[in-house]
Amino acid sequence: MAKKILLGAASFGTNYGIANISPPGLEEVRQMLDLARQLGVYGIDTAREYAGSEQSLGLARVENLRVHSKFTHGTDLT
Repeated sequence: MAKKILLGAASFGTNYGIANISPPGLEEVRQMLDLARQLGVYGIDTAREYAGSEQSLGLARVENLRVHSKFTHGTDLT
């Protein structure tokens, strides 16, 4: 069976969603990533526009997860 589930990481850097008061701390992000791996999630969906999401993922353990990062056409990646 192909792995098809990505964990959306928008809330890792912003107050994304109706129940989020503030972004999760680093340890909470690590716990979510560990649980995602246990449940068979194969990757993370993120973007520069998700504020600190990419930074949180960089500090957390993302081994064994593919990171899919989107960017807007014409974005300067330097």
